[in-house]
Amino acid sequence: MKKRGQITLFIILGIIILILVGSFFLIRSFVTEKKLTPELIHAISEMPAELRPVRIYTEECLSAISEEALRKLGDQGGYISPEAFAITASSLNPTEADGIQFSPGSNLKIPYWHYLHAPNDCKGNCEFNSLRPPLYRTSGEDNSIEAQVDKYVDEQLKICLNNYAPFIEQGFEIEEKGRLKTTTLIGDFDVSIFIDYPLEIRKGDTTHDIERFYVSHPLKLKEMYDLATDITTAETEYTFLETQVLNLITAFSALDPDSLPPKTEVEVNFAGGTIWSEIKVKQDIESVLSPYINAIQVPFTLDYEKRIFPGNNIKTAFYSMEIPVNFEKRYDYLSVNFDYLGWWPIYFDLDCHGDLCQPESVNNPLLTIIGIQRYDFSYDVSFPVLVDITDPDAFNERGYSFKFALESNVRNNKPLNDEFPGYSKAVIPTSTLLCAPTSKNSGNITVKVKDAVNQKALPDAQVMYTCGSESCAIGTTDNKGDLVSPFPICLGGVISFLKDDYFIPSQPLNAKTDKEELVVAEGYPYADKKIIVEKFIYNTRQKQLSQNPTVLEQDEEIVLTLTKIPDSEGEAKLTTFAKYRGDQSEPSEMLQLIPGTYDVDSTMMLYRLVIVPEETRSTGVGLIGSLLGADEEYTIPEVRFENGYPSGGVIFNENTGYLEITPDDLYNNDKIIFYAIGPTIPEHIEEISPEIEPLSSRYRSIINPLFEK
Repeated sequence: MKKRGQITLFIILGIIILILVGSFFLIRSFVTEKKLTPELIHAISEMPAELRPVRIYTEECLSAISEEALRKLGDQGGYISPEAFAITASSLNPTEADGIQFSPGSNLKIPYWHYLHAPNDCKGNCEFNSLRPPLYRTSGEDNSIEAQVDKYVDEQLKICLNNYAPFIEQGFEIEEKGRLKTTTLIGDFDVSIFIDYPLEIRKGDTTHDIERFYVSHPLKLKEMYDLATDITTAETEYTFLETQVLNLITAFSALDPDSLPPKTEVEVNFAGGTIWSEIKVKQDIESVLSPYINAIQVPFTLDYEKRIFPGNNIKTAFYSMEIPVNFEKRYDYLSVNFDYLGWWPIYFDLDCHGDLCQPESVNNPLLTIIGIQRYDFSYDVSFPVLVDITDPDAFNERGYSFKFALESNVRNNKPLNDEFPGYSKAVIPTSTLLCAPTSKNSGNITVKVKDAVNQKALPDAQVMYTCGSESCAIGTTDNKGDLVSPFPICLGGVISFLKDDYFIPSQPLNAKTDKEELVVAEGYPYADKKIIVEKFIYNTRQKQLSQNPTVLEQDEEIVLTLTKIPDSEGEAKLTTFAKYRGDQSEPSEMLQLIPGTYDVDSTMMLYRLVIVPEETRSTGVGLIGSLLGADEEYTIPEVRFENGYPSGGVIFNENTGYLEITPDDLYNNDKIIFYAIGPTIPEHIEEISPEIEPLSSRYRSIINPLFEK
């Protein structure tokens, strides 16, 4: 109540200032009116000046309470009160709860947006879950962010208003003529709060009725929510948290009691081998998690930096991990931080005998006699990670933070994913009016889904339908690849599909009342392709390209990014990337390619010192000027590239020509040879990193990738 009193005091002071400075009302009214409905603009403009402080007071309270709601849900994964939705959170046992308690005794509870809902020791029922709330209000029991703000303002605003006591003392009469009702609208660049709250305001002989109030917060909540969703999706698809901890285990393991036990190792040692304490191993892992989880980055966000440590591949692998999201969209005004905090205990099992972890030969007399020590340790590790997305410019540079949690789960030295027996993906409910049974009024629509390569039926394909900004699940195809169901009525709808290991293009679908339709969809299986990268040397002085390709140099690396151009409206974005180094003895794998048209963007880096020497030049005003002594000399300083020199690349886009991958290319070959353009090492300043796009266009026919068996 003390806090409310402070708010009221500041508001009263603000009103006094506003009354003294009458011109402020005109400015305030003008700014506000530009954002309101025509009816409300008229109501405000007609409001007598002596009664306007009541509106200002109400809107200041509305602004303070709604900002309080937004900050609460930002701190707690999209929930103002997680306990209201039976969400459990713990700092003592976070991997057996629905979320994490920020610290022991803290009131801050942060739900998981992706976590193992089943017990940690699950075997055949490893069900995952997501507590990501919907952004927009839905029908039924609504846990959407918009609905939560509505409810919080409905419940808390009158506490701030305090029955308009400061105005009653000044002789105002304020009568409530209807129930207070809040509507929150989350836009692309702001959050608007409307309240319907009919009041009759009287002072002396002046009376005025007002029904609605409005405030808008400069907060890009939708963008932050979308980025959080992309990060969550990246974890579910790429298990980047599990990859990081498995890399840590590999890097810090050795046949040494002060190191981590190796996953697999064999040595000849007649002394009996190395022995570890499982409790100590758990503590060692907890101690190294924090800095390396914190090193994970999201490309194209605020404070993102490309981290390269020449000559130290292990350090580079740890500190340069980048989540493969948003290659088409930049969030360079948002910062992202990943944290594991040391007071959160991890779930850990090393499959040891009690607390002692020792080689198998201890229990095998034959191996002991010949001195062979075989180590085979199976790591099971689960731990929480706090993800914090921050916009320092929100709320007029007062900043805003959106936090949510993810859980990393490793079992038997592998990420806990769909290869694990009993694994069940998290399902995020999307309950909207569009999906209500009463909205499905079309005729029966028959959906047939099949493999585009062999024309076989595809069972278990999930069918989704999108109308405007709303989407809902229709059903799943049967063992014949068929689904028959009515759809919600919609003109301009899009039907889309989800099937493990397949890409199924979306299609437009107008669902009409009582009209039957047939939809045939063909899915392309994702193909894992081996890649090799070679380069054509481009002589920057002679302006010529070499006739034959050559291998990359030992300390040269190229990163290829392929983005599929959508074939239809609503098609999901597909971006894949791969790295290839000149010192590789075998091809790299590029994951999940399908036939289609691709934009290819790549940069090749040479990780050794490159120096463009200092050079003295003359202004060169001609022979006569030279004879008359008119020439002047100047020096171009030395240019050094110590952290990597951009040594070329290749670009296929609208200007240079996209890369076309046909089904025959993809499914009848084992590998792809990509060709890059590698300009010669510069000797003069003009030769530094010539533009690759014009060269890619000029030599497009020569550098087209080659598919081989």
